[in-house]
Amino acid sequence: MIITSGASIIGATKSGIWTPGTTVIGNASSKPTIRPIDLTAPALDSRITYTGPAHFVLDDTGNLDLCDTNEWRVEGTMSLGILGRHEPEPAATNLQPQSRATVLDDYIKTSGIDSLQVSQDGGPDGGAIALAPLECDVYAFSQDIGGAYLYPPTAYNLTPGWQRIVFTVTSTARSALRLWLGRNSVTGTPAFWGTQGYLNAGTYTASFYVRSNDDSTFRVGFAQIEAGELATSPIVTTDAQASRTAASVVVDTTGASSMTVHYKNGESDTYATPDDSFTIPPAQRNWGVRYMRRIEFR
Repeated sequence: MIITSGASIIGATKSGIWTPGTTVIGNASSKPTIRPIDLTAPALDSRITYTGPAHFVLDDTGNLDLCDTNEWRVEGTMSLGILGRHEPEPAATNLQPQSRATVLDDYIKTSGIDSLQVSQDGGPDGGAIALAPLECDVYAFSQDIGGAYLYPPTAYNLTPGWQRIVFTVTSTARSALRLWLGRNSVTGTPAFWGTQGYLNAGTYTASFYVRSNDDSTFRVGFAQIEAGELATSPIVTTDAQASRTAASVVVDTTGASSMTVHYKNGESDTYATPDDSFTIPPAQRNWGVRYMRRIEFR
């Protein structure tokens, strides 16, 4: 189509040969609208490539379920206050051996407890987890060198649903760190804690899962200590530390100049996308804080 000087176009798109003086009313852009990506849909959009290790996600009951390698599942439900896919996680190492806290050994210790009780199927993933006496009514974090509390004794507020308790600490000496999963706030015993080999002075993020159980015990475990200020999804350990490789999300951005990722918590991130693909940056917030819900293009 050849459009000459003085021609008027109403509601048309730009095409053919244009000459100076042409008058256009309506949409004169040749750039097509790019369909957004719904990240709450069960099937992953074909424009996204997810690569990552097996990892835990929240299912529609709020419990943990293990994804397969290269599987990026929708997590949660609207009734749980979450629905979407979590941000791609960086590589991480759980420095706390025996994370389920079910075996007394060099890494899980007790004081004033005759024998450790275990729920073989009571964990947030349906696996084993420790049962601590209700008298262990506070949690805390300390270092053995200097005996300093890095996170002060804090009273539990147990509920029937799982809570993930997360806090960041800075150790002041190369030391074994002591994650108090429970301690009597008055007498100091009974007490129940996790420890490790000596770790260098530095910043660490600790996390664990807890919930009520019965009139004498509560469930506690899935203990995790990570270097830095980020709490990633649970990494289960046995008698040694365990690591997980990084995940990657690559989006096909053909025809787009930018893309915006919208999250369940109301936040959004906008990225320039001059190329035909874009790799979303790894998570900068704790696992479970932001769920990706929608990607829009311009």
